[in-house]
Amino acid sequence: MDSSNLDNQLKVAAKKGDAATVLRLIQNQGVNIDAIYEHGCNALLWAVINNHYHVVLVLVRARANIYLETKTGKTAIYFSVLKKHDEISFLLLSAMPNKKLIELENNDFYKDIVKKFKEKNESRLVSNLDSQNIKGQTMFIASVRSNQIATVALLLDAGADIKIKDIFGHNAIDWGIKLKRVKIIELLLAWAGNTERKDITELLVKSLLISKYKESIMKLLPDDVQKFILTYNSSDTIEINKLSEGVQSLKTSSIPESSLPAITFAYPLNASAVDSQSQPDIPIDTNLLYASNIKRRKKSLSFT
Repeated sequence: MDSSNLDNQLKVAAKKGDAATVLRLIQNQGVNIDAIYEHGCNALLWAVINNHYHVVLVLVRARANIYLETKTGKTAIYFSVLKKHDEISFLLLSAMPNKKLIELENNDFYKDIVKKFKEKNESRLVSNLDSQNIKGQTMFIASVRSNQIATVALLLDAGADIKIKDIFGHNAIDWGIKLKRVKIIELLLAWAGNTERKDITELLVKSLLISKYKESIMKLLPDDVQKFILTYNSSDTIEINKLSEGVQSLKTSSIPESSLPAITFAYPLNASAVDSQSQPDIPIDTNLLYASNIKRRKKSLSFT
């Protein structure tokens, strides 16, 4: 397939918001990630204009040119601010050096969004917790997928965002259900009950009940947890002491710090991507997670 055809497919996918296709095309060496289309826009600009967050995420992680100007001299950050696409603006700002942030902060058009961005990222640790790789997956999603229960517990305690979705539209709960991570499902129910996060309880219960994996997962859950899920309504509270022994025994205070190696969360590009554009790993020290007192956290994780 010739490169011009691939470039056109990239534009179409970016305009439509098809992040999975954008990722596949980027991983093909024949596509030009910064091909110029009508009005002087590249794929990133079209994704920003059409408010396709996950497409923007893929393109930013793959190092698309975020400073490219249209024929009228407008950039991606201009359109995201103009259209009030704040999450996309935050993503673009996160890819800019401090010097550029200061420059934007001194511009009346951008100063408010830069202020919001700085407030949102007051804690670098929290910012790293919810960083997404090129597939939109966070450390929390990766930990659920790999069934790392102790790491999931630490990330919950540190304030990781459970609801973030990857480019395929799946959050950590979706992956936990799909991969039948039964102990993690119990852990999330217990955490949601202890921290009064009814939104998480409802999301988990609803996701499980409509899942095609419902029957096979329910058979693996303890009877009391099955009953809770099947009879749940928003006024219920979870009786933690009735959850299975394995979950009851899981407390962050009982996890030896020495047994928790540092997490390395990478932004992997496919092997076919240009080596010089690969992004560095972001090391996260789990001992720092363990000891930190982050403002986002409502309560320490406890199951008793």
